[in-house]
Amino acid sequence: MAQAEWINLNYHAWFMEWDKMDAESLAHYANNHCEVLYGDHAKILPNLIALTPWTKAKNIYGLIYSDQSGNMPPFELLGKFSNHFKYVDILVYVSSANIKRGLHLHPETRRITDRMREVKKKYWIVREPQGIHQWTFLFATNWDSFPVFQGMGFHRHDSPEGRDILFRLATTNKERKIYFSDKNGPGRLDFVDLRLNPVSPKKQKPGRWLTNW
Repeated sequence: MAQAEWINLNYHAWFMEWDKMDAESLAHYANNHCEVLYGDHAKILPNLIALTPWTKAKNIYGLIYSDQSGNMPPFELLGKFSNHFKYVDILVYVSSANIKRGLHLHPETRRITDRMREVKKKYWIVREPQGIHQWTFLFATNWDSFPVFQGMGFHRHDSPEGRDILFRLATTNKERKIYFSDKNGPGRLDFVDLRLNPVSPKKQKPGRWLTNW
């Protein structure tokens, strides 16, 4: 908000907060350009989409930021938002370790790269994960020339560095040792391509490893 005020930008910001005390505290610092919506984002955001006609939504530019404090980001909901607001970028702060925690017990669990596909954006910029919980930023946009900020550890998803980051975010140490240690087995980059750009079963090349994912 400070940056927007500094450049005298005409903007409107919505803040969704489920905790009443936090919402009241946030409202105390908000200005006339901001609106604090108290409640569950899973109910608020669909209403916001429904109340914004496409003729208006197609001319809105901005950013939606999702920080679930360690819980699963609402990728499906963000995908619906992205379909309606084509020019609003999406930034997600997430712990990939939390998502991977149950993979050994429930191998059918969707991985972070599977969930990213639900957000209908052409390009992803991912940050090198931090700490044992592998906290990372996932930035989705339709602008092919969005600045990457490599000096801060960010990389495009289709770059070698970005694909390697996504590979590590989506797989566990055990899986990497079992399925990706053989030089004749599947490649790390092949895995990411399969996850972010899935092909139909008829077009998949035969291979035992595909059944494990």
